[in-house]
Amino acid sequence: MAKGEADAAIVRFWWAVEMFSPPKIEDEPSWDNKVFRLSPGEVPPWHPMHPLARLKLERDKVWQHTVFGGIFALERLRDVVVAVFGNDAKYRDARLDGSTAVFSLTLTQSGHLIEDSQVLSSCAWATGRVLARRPWRGSWLDKTAWATARAEFEELTRHLGEPPVPGMPGGSGAGRGDDGGLGGRLRGAAADAAEAGVNAVAAPLATSVAGPLLGGAVGKAAGTFAKKMVEPDAPNGGGDGGDRENQSAGGSSDGRRPVHPRELFALFEEQVSQLRIGKALDPAEIWVASKRVHVRSADTADSDFLNSFLFDDLERVQDALLAKDGGKVLGEFLRPTAHIDMRSRVDVRTSSGHVLAEVAPKHTPVGRWVGGADRPLALSQQFAVNQILSATRAGSIPVYAVNGPPGTGKTTMLRDVIAALVVERAIRLSKLKRPADAFGGPASSWSTEVGTRKVRPLIPELTGFEMVVACTSNGAAKNITHEFPGPEGIDASWREAAREIDYFATAASIALEIEDAEPDRRAWAAVAGALGKMELRRNFSERLWWGVTAKEEAAAKRDAADGYKRRPDRSGAGLADLLTEQTRNGTPIDWPAAVKRFTNALVKVEALEAARQAAADAAEIVAKSAAQTTALEQTLAEADTAVALAAEKADTAATLLRRGEEVLAQGQVARAEHARRQPNLWTSLSTRGKAGREWYQKDQQLATLQERTSALYEQTRQEALATSEHLERTRRRRTEIADRLAATESRAYEAKRIWDQALANWKDHVPSPAVFADDALREKSAPWNDRDIADARTRLFLEALLLHKQFLLATSETMRRNLQAAFDIIGGSAPSDVKGETAKAAWQSLFLAVPVVSTTFASTGRLFSHLGREDLGWLFIDEAGQATPAGAVGAMWRAQHAVIVGDPRQLEPVITVPHSLQQALREHFDVGEEWLPGQVSVQTLADRLAPYGTYLDVDDQDGQGDQVWVGAPLRVHRRCDAPMFDISNDIAYGGTLMVNGKKPIEPDEDPYRDLRASSWIHVAGPSNGDSPWIPAEGRAVRALIAELRRNGVRRDRIRVISPFRKVVRGVAELSLGLPREAVGTIHTMQGKEADIVILVLGSSNGGQRVWAAEKPNLLNVAVSRAKRRLYVVGNRDLWKQQQYFNQLATRLPVVRSEADG
Repeated sequence: MAKGEADAAIVRFWWAVEMFSPPKIEDEPSWDNKVFRLSPGEVPPWHPMHPLARLKLERDKVWQHTVFGGIFALERLRDVVVAVFGNDAKYRDARLDGSTAVFSLTLTQSGHLIEDSQVLSSCAWATGRVLARRPWRGSWLDKTAWATARAEFEELTRHLGEPPVPGMPGGSGAGRGDDGGLGGRLRGAAADAAEAGVNAVAAPLATSVAGPLLGGAVGKAAGTFAKKMVEPDAPNGGGDGGDRENQSAGGSSDGRRPVHPRELFALFEEQVSQLRIGKALDPAEIWVASKRVHVRSADTADSDFLNSFLFDDLERVQDALLAKDGGKVLGEFLRPTAHIDMRSRVDVRTSSGHVLAEVAPKHTPVGRWVGGADRPLALSQQFAVNQILSATRAGSIPVYAVNGPPGTGKTTMLRDVIAALVVERAIRLSKLKRPADAFGGPASSWSTEVGTRKVRPLIPELTGFEMVVACTSNGAAKNITHEFPGPEGIDASWREAAREIDYFATAASIALEIEDAEPDRRAWAAVAGALGKMELRRNFSERLWWGVTAKEEAAAKRDAADGYKRRPDRSGAGLADLLTEQTRNGTPIDWPAAVKRFTNALVKVEALEAARQAAADAAEIVAKSAAQTTALEQTLAEADTAVALAAEKADTAATLLRRGEEVLAQGQVARAEHARRQPNLWTSLSTRGKAGREWYQKDQQLATLQERTSALYEQTRQEALATSEHLERTRRRRTEIADRLAATESRAYEAKRIWDQALANWKDHVPSPAVFADDALREKSAPWNDRDIADARTRLFLEALLLHKQFLLATSETMRRNLQAAFDIIGGSAPSDVKGETAKAAWQSLFLAVPVVSTTFASTGRLFSHLGREDLGWLFIDEAGQATPAGAVGAMWRAQHAVIVGDPRQLEPVITVPHSLQQALREHFDVGEEWLPGQVSVQTLADRLAPYGTYLDVDDQDGQGDQVWVGAPLRVHRRCDAPMFDISNDIAYGGTLMVNGKKPIEPDEDPYRDLRASSWIHVAGPSNGDSPWIPAEGRAVRALIAELRRNGVRRDRIRVISPFRKVVRGVAELSLGLPREAVGTIHTMQGKEADIVILVLGSSNGGQRVWAAEKPNLLNVAVSRAKRRLYVVGNRDLWKQQQYFNQLATRLPVVRSEADG
């Protein structure tokens, strides 16, 4: 299977799992949400005589009613799965119990259907397909069939509230099937209701009017209510209720009337019949959830209560993958484990030299967040920042995984990445000769009834910096992007400088609804915005863009409720008004001066960086110099020996050469002497030639000897020449070595001088071998991040924001148009068919003004619906260990770079689909087990890819030791005191991953010095049946909180948490006087912290305890929420038998509760 097809199959598999993942419907009433069970003969909550109408509403609020039709227990879905696919051996998570529905729709306060609010449950539809034995057919979960079913359901529900067909006979209901379909039956049900008459229905209505949750207002009032419900509406102006009552009970402007319960039950019966799920799922009821909403939202509703918000985006991405348009980030994320080169992994815990090299000044970004200079990033944080901004941006690591155990500064690390990217874009802005040069190409546009929007695109050099933080919940997304611009996002030492820069701080304060706070408690800059669900998006637009304060908006709504409709007054501090005012009356921006100011700050940082890099280089020289000197000295000694040997050889060769010269000369003399003795003619004749012959013979002998001697001499001469040359070479080499040694010693001396000066200037920020040899000291160090450069880098970040501001003002007219288009998209008023390039240009302008936005995974597809592959620069996924892979697909597809931050040892994704069904779907779509949603998270899939990380010792399900590779870990924990830190580190991280970096508090400065130590309050009281709530534990909690309050602990410093929702409900009913958000499940507390945490364990059976202790994750999160004290309330004898909780019991002293019994 090709890469694109394989990736598409994985996404298709996740899409199918989402089909069977319905959200639970909460049936617990609250202050702003009431739940009623409806019956065909019951008066609905939308009639003005219903007891709900007696509840007082604020003047700017109305009721909105969501109808859930065909309620069925999720337990029945499990039964179907078991029957079809086999038993699920995994223990059933109690959080997966609950109910869902076959369909939902939303009605206005008066009971009229809100358009496009109708939703058919994908789970119900898919279950019907399972029951029809379609899992064995190739198209059993065909997205086209699902789309058709949805469209048919929406069409049918449009008949709700229609008036009876003209000429329809009454009484028996004959002739009501005129259209032969559900529409006719719905109208017939409505007509039945009208024809039944007051007397036939008044009595049953009187007994059921209030519904089971509100109690009964019966008798005459209820009878009157019933009569009004079924009688024809009084003429306008008639009746006791006045115009409002007639409007609520009567028809709408389009002739429709309020929806009658009988219509809803007819719809319910029809859908159950069509889907063929009646026997298997046993859907039996209709619930109505009535909630308070703002007047402006009275006729709009967040649809799709019953289904995954990911459907459309997953389908779009699947098509893109098949078209080989998946992008680098998503392609990397979906890379099979078998294709990952694990041999190249670098363990940062055992490769400290590599880590030190990567945090050198030359690799550290020039910009830094507005944090305190006395609290620089720890080593592991700076390593992650540098790697993200180098390898990730270069494209070699498109998905970068960071493992962030609790309290190790994940958000702090991300803020420095954001600051660095803002500065990088400012550097590019500073290269523009004119601000207008930032725009390239012609403007594109769209038109609506409110006007035409024109967008001019930015040049490519200024794009790719779009930053999106994605989370699993709106609360988490809102928290992180409120923290960035909020008062907690800046160190006090930088407040005055930020005020001088004033990056639209008033608009940011209005956006955070803190404009009336004390100056130091307001926003410091408009650097981030919370998007996600439509309410947050509208607030972002109203507050930041238009400058409408929450107080003024509420006043306008109250006026509207009183009959005086007006637009909320704008404060004048919104970006729209600021840019308009600049265009009309503003002082022209001196762009060269603005650039020069920024450049001066940049040059200062670069100079400081160069000095520290010189020291880093010197440190490397010092570290290497001793070994280099020793090696050179050894080499020099060897060279001296070689010179001596060569000189000896040269001397010997010279001696031989001299002797050869002597022999050669002697031979020449001898032959010359012999030549003089050559016999003359007379002597030759007298000796008959003998003398001549003898002379010649000897002459030849002398000639041969001379020839040989000459040859030997030449050989000796050549050898002497060679040894002489060798001697010269050896001497030159010796000189070179000596010079190198001298240079090395000189460099070492100079490096030592620089090193000593660095130590004197920057002290602990100069990494030393002693520090790096100690794991804890190394991790808590901050190499090269001394106060001077930290301040300069932070100042540069502020100057970068100022340059952005000057650019916005210098191009105010163009940017106002671009931003108006962007805010139209955000608010949902832009046409759905806006061209992708136009929308992308608008978004890019928004990110230039507001660098970071947050969203949930569920909202990503709708928020960025106009954007496609790699149209966004940077994606930061926070709490990725809690995120399902399917949720991140759309965001990753749109991103050029992804940074995954989370912890697989904290809360995991909640998957409601039984394991056996996951396996069946996986096999159907032919994908590997490594993609099972119930076994992985975004974090675990990203960790596989990480080239930098470490191996974590974990226990598998059989209690056997194993090692798991996690992405680059943040190791310095700065939240919890002992024993919470030690418990968390031991149960989840092998006792070694985290290093405690929290500074101890002096006893005389500790506000909690008189509190009892962290402890386990043992309670052995009985439970209420199968409920995990133990009343005796509640009494112990009440006594403990009373004790804490007597010791001066503020209410907002206390949090009470439990693994079980029923325990949380029990605690909430104790009226402890704590803030509403102070009591919750462990799952609601991830990402939060408190000075004092009370962990109420509860549980009535071993199964509940086994579930809570299956992995260390739940306990790890609970323990690591507590900064100063942890008090565990529960039966220690039972809980200490569970893994991980046994370590908790060992670490905490036990206290017997007086409330026990």
